[in-house]
Amino acid sequence: MNNRAPHDGDIVPDIGRWAYGGDWFIIPSDPDFGANQMTTDTEGHGGYWDPGSKSLLNQGLVVVGKGYNVQPKLPPALLA
Repeated sequence: MNNRAPHDGDIVPDIGRWAYGGDWFIIPSDPDFGANQMTTDTEGHGGYWDPGSKSLLNQGLVVVGKGYNVQPKLPPALLA
């Protein structure tokens, strides 16, 4: 079973995986971690801050305590 999440052009999660333990290490974006993920509409790690993006809006909603309004990212099993 593949417990690794696709990272949509953001290499930072894989850098963290290898820095902290290799391929077996579970990171927050992996389904086995169990986190709720937000929908993003940007590419790469810096794109999360693109003005007018869903990525930035979702981050802002969490910061101001309105995480219940964030559009969640569907787990890979539901997309298949």
